Amino acid sequence: MLDNRFDVLDLVPVGAFVLEEASTILFWNRTMEDWTGILRTTIVGQPIGEYFPHLQQPRYTTRLQNIFEGGPPAIFSSQLHKQLINSTHPNGSARIQHTTVTAVYDSITSQYQALFVIQDVTELTHRIQGYRHMRDQALAEIAERQRAETQLKAYAAELERSNEALDEFAAVVSHDLKAPLRKVNMFGQRLQDRYYEVLDERGKNYLDRMLRTVERMRTLIDGLLDYSQVTTKPQPFISVDLNLLVNEVLSDLEVQIADALGEVSVAPLPTIQADSMQMRQLWQNLISNAIKFHKSDTPPIVTITSEIFNDETSGEAYGRFSIQDNGIGFDDKYVNRIFAAFQRLHGQDEYEGSGVGLAICHRIVTRHNGKISVKSQPNVGSTFTITLPLLQNKAQSIV
Repeated sequence: MLDNRFDVLDLVPVGAFVLEEASTILFWNRTMEDWTGILRTTIVGQPIGEYFPHLQQPRYTTRLQNIFEGGPPAIFSSQLHKQLINSTHPNGSARIQHTTVTAVYDSITSQYQALFVIQDVTELTHRIQGYRHMRDQALAEIAERQRAETQLKAYAAELERSNEALDEFAAVVSHDLKAPLRKVNMFGQRLQDRYYEVLDERGKNYLDRMLRTVERMRTLIDGLLDYSQVTTKPQPFISVDLNLLVNEVLSDLEVQIADALGEVSVAPLPTIQADSMQMRQLWQNLISNAIKFHKSDTPPIVTITSEIFNDETSGEAYGRFSIQDNGIGFDDKYVNRIFAAFQRLHGQDEYEGSGVGLAICHRIVTRHNGKISVKSQPNVGSTFTITLPLLQNKAQSIV
């Protein structure tokens, strides 16, 4: 006959069963039926050890005996997790349970019985484990960010030292190298002025070559200085009207354009935030190159256009500028070399220059958080494309 004294335990959302001192099951609530698949009519009156052998281990039997003697409540815990018992029910599901055993006095038999109250904390434990995993991940990410910040600070300090070294180098170049170069040039000019007519053809050739080499060296030093000062002596970003700036550049290049019988057409250009001096340097280099590298039998025609667009990811506004010419062009296989310092695709005697102009352009565009690229074809011409943000974020402006 089933014991009905504990039917109220069917109303609680926890597992519950009652043992008498002989470890015989007196009551088995509906939640236990659902969890284990064992019906009350089957298990009541049976020894608990037949269904849960682990309760026959000494560490449990000792505590149960204490309960049957009216001792304080006990918490059955596993070695894996305090106050939690990992159980695999007969239906095969692995559960994590918090089990409390309380002594209940039976006035009829004058004996204590053991009331097991089992809370299924599987989902809660899994959530806690998930939170711990997320916490560990967050801590790892924080540690990684801290390491990255430390590395960034070290890099910034090294960059600062590098810039200081470049400043010192620029001072050495401008004084210690240019001074003797001026002296060589001065004596060369005196030889040319006073003794040129008395020299034979070989002597005149040597003198002419020496003076040309001195001039090339001076141009090279000036280009190197300009290249180094893009990052060592930058100016703040201000609002720059590119229409006015490009018109001023064209005015400065007026003689070069006229000598080449060239033509430059400029579409309306936007106003952007930029280093005004570097923008002037950028446009002057690109337009001057477009004029300089023209075909001998064809006057140069340079077309400058622009368009504004919004970046799909950031939504920031950018200007895309195109400088197209009909000059000598070059093979596309040299595209990766064209923006490197001292890379020349044409002979020094054919076209003068320092070989750092486009490297300076690339450095200026990079400092302005933009991009520069080129497409070219021999004897057809080149098209340089520059992409620059209209507004500069202060955090992005750090070199």
